[in-house]
Amino acid sequence: MKKNFHKTKIDIKTLSIELVKYLQKEGLNVKLKGGETLYVITAEKRVKGRIKRLAIEVSRNQEDVIIINFRNPTEFKPLMYSSLIWQFFGGGFLLKETYENIEFYQQIEKGFWRKVEELISTYG
Repeated sequence: MKKNFHKTKIDIKTLSIELVKYLQKEGLNVKLKGGETLYVITAEKRVKGRIKRLAIEVSRNQEDVIIINFRNPTEFKPLMYSSLIWQFFGGGFLLKETYENIEFYQQIEKGFWRKVEELISTYG
């Protein structure tokens, strides 16, 4: 999901560092890379033996708008088959795993956007 924030005074470096701290508190291993106009946060967490990864881009454009793009792998893998077909062919466990992935990323993303709103309101 991508969101734009207008008329904010917070520096994107400060915002990115605070978001890294938040994600670390959530138990994710986090890395921050970037420069003046773009920071990329990559995070991963091992859940039930599988590694879940996500990437977040924090940038500021020429109109002084902060753009935050929360990318997660479930955005790009829509469920194209009904659950009955999956279960009929013995793929119910795959469907369950897919739904668990979606739930994991939705939980992280929901808390993430709350933290972004809190930081922007705190820093102005």
